Amino acid sequence: MGTFYGNEIATRNPNIDHFFGLFEVDLTAEDIKNIVIAPREVEKIIPMSLEEIVDDMNKSPEKYTFGFMRTINFYIKENNLQIGFVEVK
Repeated sequence: MGTFYGNEIATRNPNIDHFFGLFEVDLTAEDIKNIVIAPREVEKIIPMSLEEIVDDMNKSPEKYTFGFMRTINFYIKENNLQIGFVEVK
């Protein structure tokens, strides 16, 4: 989908700079069935719509990394979605 730069200056960690690449993948039902979850990496899966994720990020930003929040905003912008952005603070 694209690449973008994000730093964390004046945020949680002023010493971190990131360059992000965002990819979108279409999975079939069979693909999803065959996904292997690494238990040391994933505690649980919580199905949520994009709108629910944005809402939760705005209500409880401490639960999310700034990189994920910026990635959601980039995705919303690139797809011209009619939902609000995450306030990254």
